[in-house]
Amino acid sequence: MNDSKFCCLFSSYNNYELWPKLWFRKNKSDLSNKVIFNADCGSSEENLKLRDLIIEKCPYEIIDLDLKEDEHQTSSMRHFEKTIEYLEKNDIECDWLVWFTHDGYPTQENFWSLLEERLESLKEYKDTIGAFGFKVLNTPQNLSPRADSYARANLVQNIDKMPHPGWYTNLPEEYLESDHFVVESPVWVAFGINIALFKEYIQKDYQFKIEYFGDDIAYQFATKDIATVIFPDIIINHDCWVKNSLGIPNSGSGSKKYHANFRDFGDYGSLWKNKYKWSWGARTTRARDEFIENIEIYKGTLMEGFYNRSIFDGPLTLQEYYGTK
Repeated sequence: MNDSKFCCLFSSYNNYELWPKLWFRKNKSDLSNKVIFNADCGSSEENLKLRDLIIEKCPYEIIDLDLKEDEHQTSSMRHFEKTIEYLEKNDIECDWLVWFTHDGYPTQENFWSLLEERLESLKEYKDTIGAFGFKVLNTPQNLSPRADSYARANLVQNIDKMPHPGWYTNLPEEYLESDHFVVESPVWVAFGINIALFKEYIQKDYQFKIEYFGDDIAYQFATKDIATVIFPDIIINHDCWVKNSLGIPNSGSGSKKYHANFRDFGDYGSLWKNKYKWSWGARTTRARDEFIENIEIYKGTLMEGFYNRSIFDGPLTLQEYYGTK
C-alpha cells in the first residue's frame, strides 16, 4: 500500500548484496507504506538470482522494472521514466519519487513525516519545486574533519573556492538554520523529483546514465525557472565503508563491473559541455566564465540568478526568489 505522497527507486548494477548488508540494515525510516522500485542496469545472472531472493524475503514491496531489452537500460533518467509509467499504468497515486543509491540511507525514524511536513509548509510553491535533496553525511569515510554535503554547484560566485570546492559544504550557520534553501543541484546520493513537473518539463536525455543525471534534471528545471531545494534538517548518510569492505569500489574508480555508467562510456564532461555550453565539475574554475559567454541562453531564469549570487549572500529561499504567494 502506497501513501500517495512518496515512492522510492534504486538503480542497481551487481551490488544487490548492499541491500541486506547496508541499506536495509541501516535505514531508520519507515518503509511499510512505500512502494519501492528497482531498475536493473544489466547485472550478472548471479546478482539477479540474489536480487530475486532478496525481493522474495523482503518485508517491503519491491517492484522490479522490466528493462532487460531496453536500449537505455543503464540510464537512471530512463529508470525515472519507467517508474512513472508503471505508476500510471497501475493507477498508483504518487506525488514525489525519491531515488537512492545503495550506500545512502535515511538516518531518521521520522524521515518521511519530516519530509512531508517540509513540503506541506511550501505547498504554495509546489509548482516551482522540481526536485529536492538533503543533508548528506559523508561518514565514516571522511572524518578528519567530516565535511557534510548539501548540494553541488558551479555557477554561484565563490562556490569554486575553498572551503567549498564546488559543493554546498562548510556553510555559514544561517544555511543550516533555514528550513530550506534553493541550490543548483542536489547531491546524487539521494534526491527526489516532483513527478508532475518532471513529466511536463524534463526532456529525456539518456546519455548521462548515473553520472551527472541528477545534475541534468536540476539544471533542466532551472532553465525553466523551476527550483531544486535542500532540506538541511533531513539527513542521509553516505556510507562507503561497508560497500568498500565488500569489495565494491566507489564510482570514482571508474569500475565497469560495478558502475554501469562507465560500462560503455565515461567522458560525461564533454557531453555536458556540448549540451549546456559550460564545463561541469566540482573543481572546475571555468564554469562561470563559460556560462557568461552564453548568458543569452539563460537570461531571466534561475540559472542567471545563481550566477548573480554569492555563496556568502546566505540561503536563497523560495519566498525570496518567487515572492510571497
